Amino acid sequence: MSSRVGDLSPQQQEALARFRENLQDLLPILPNADDYFLLRWLRARNFDLQKSEDMLRRHMEFRKQQDLDNIVTWQPPEVIQLYDSGGLCGYDYEGCPVYFNIIGSLDPKGLLLSASKQDMIRKRIKVCELLLHECELQTQKLGRKIEMALMVFDMEGLSLKHLWKPAVEVYQQFFSILEANYPETLKNLIVIRAPKLFPVAFNLVKSFMSEETRRKIVILGDVLRFDNTYSRMHAKKLSYTVEVLLPDKASEETLQSLKAMRPSPTQ
Repeated sequence: MSSRVGDLSPQQQEALARFRENLQDLLPILPNADDYFLLRWLRARNFDLQKSEDMLRRHMEFRKQQDLDNIVTWQPPEVIQLYDSGGLCGYDYEGCPVYFNIIGSLDPKGLLLSASKQDMIRKRIKVCELLLHECELQTQKLGRKIEMALMVFDMEGLSLKHLWKPAVEVYQQFFSILEANYPETLKNLIVIRAPKLFPVAFNLVKSFMSEETRRKIVILGDVLRFDNTYSRMHAKKLSYTVEVLLPDKASEETLQSLKAMRPSPTQ
């Protein structure tokens, strides 16, 4: 059993019914009160009714504090809009939205000296809400439920400047918020072009991720194949293949041979 709509055990069906009954006071104000939404919270806490209810009630308090019902119309400071890179770049082969983050080109110290840490974090919360909205649009378009999104982090250019403590704290808090308020919405977190410094950076944030989220991380080398597109930021479809999985020596040799086959800029 996958613990999803249409594939529940009798015990899970009963837990879902009891969960809905326990939330009668919240149902009218939930962003979505269907079985798909409620099951996300149950799966996140292994169908423990009390823990699932506590998690969802804390989320509703968070929604009120952050005014999430209106966050999609909120505009961050201009410096964040101009220099905090990232955006929706397309969909994977199942129709799930793909959000592309470019880390290496960021100037975290410049951003955080020009805007507040809370605005940086709030911008990332807005991204989560936009991705959920995009999932709903995809559900309507495809005629089947789309519940999850992918995040791609391009780490080329990662350096010690990105490990500045206030910058690291932004991502620590973001992953804490993601775990507490957006359970079962991340399909995969794909890291591409990870340099040697990446394990150091990852160690600074991994304790803020659940074990389930860590299992969803796919670390790639240079190869990320985009189909039916001319650029990463305007992809119509996105598919990924693990042609290079670090630190596999044979794969590294394959990558070098692929690079050798590329035409030079003058050809």
